[in-house]
Amino acid sequence: LTGTVTPDGVRFTWTNPDPEKGDSYIWYEYTLDGPGTLQTTEKTSVTLDGARTGATCVEVLIKRADGRSSPDPVRGCVG
Repeated sequence: LTGTVTPDGVRFTWTNPDPEKGDSYIWYEYTLDGPGTLQTTEKTSVTLDGARTGATCVEVLIKRADGRSSPDPVRGCVG
């Protein structure tokens, strides 16, 4: 999981180490206040819009087609 500051915000990308048909991803921004709102995507990237100060972090879990998810999120930070 890596993050990059772009003109549009902060972009995070990741790789699924063992992809299966129907995989999607649960992700959320992680701040000092704790985890943010859970969101899902089928892509292996997200962009957090807008200017950010300090560290910007997200955590990502793999969600399988049968509803199982990875036991521990992976966290990536920029800043």
